[in-house]
Amino acid sequence: MKQVTGALALLVVGVVASPAAAAPWYGGEFSAEVTMSSKDNPSNQATGRVFVGKGRLRAEGSYRGQSKVVLIDDTNHKAWTLLPTSKQYYEGVADAPVPPQPDVEPMPSDADSPCNTSAGQVKCSKTGTENVGGVAAEKWVIVRAFQNRTMQVNLWVDAQRRIVLRQEAQDGPIMERLFKGMEDVNGRQTEKWEFVRSFRGQSMSSTQWIDARLRIPVRGMSSDQKYLLEVRNIQEGPQADALFVLPGDFQQVAAPKMPDPRMGGEGGPPPQGGPQGGTEPPGGNRYPPR
Repeated sequence: MKQVTGALALLVVGVVASPAAAAPWYGGEFSAEVTMSSKDNPSNQATGRVFVGKGRLRAEGSYRGQSKVVLIDDTNHKAWTLLPTSKQYYEGVADAPVPPQPDVEPMPSDADSPCNTSAGQVKCSKTGTENVGGVAAEKWVIVRAFQNRTMQVNLWVDAQRRIVLRQEAQDGPIMERLFKGMEDVNGRQTEKWEFVRSFRGQSMSSTQWIDARLRIPVRGMSSDQKYLLEVRNIQEGPQADALFVLPGDFQQVAAPKMPDPRMGGEGGPPPQGGPQGGTEPPGGNRYPPR
């Protein structure tokens, strides 16, 4: 579910000896109601509940008229999709909505980051501190040599929040997030952020409200308001172990094959591509797409 910081993921591809950085988790245990929707594709609306425990997650609800449950064991890097009606399950989360992920990311300075575990194939240098939209940021230059050339990415990170504020990929887009202030959303104190992606004179943007305590997006929308995310009725507290257990009476089946969107097939839930995917905020998988 989680991945290394965008620039680190991009540069560490092919470095077999380097393990992925440890996946940051949510800022606490809680349950909540979640709605994801797309105005251009109403059939992609997903509604339900999410339960977050210590290193484990359960998301259950309705998607395309069918009840589904996603179980994620982040500690052991496993995930399953359950089909309660037929008492079946398959490995992975194909054709199932992925709940909003924590707005917390691995940092280049982490002991288990590719910067420190790639046997020198990824070189990372902290070059100072700069201001990004009013927020103090560490600037990092990350370089990887491969196939007789080098790839460089410049990162500006907020080490306290553990987020990427700006990312400049070599010959690629510039992705930046700008702090817009604190706002109350459904009784929760949130940080409002604008995400902007610029490339070859064009730009796209979106806005997210991040829960200050749990570090989870509780509201998000694209600039044209076609993609919307709402997280409501957050209840903090320990979650029952039984929520995250794979039922013993469910039969395993093969995961469904997803249609190739390049061939005109209808995709899965509202897309959540990574930072190299073109329209996501810098640093990690985020909803909604821009």
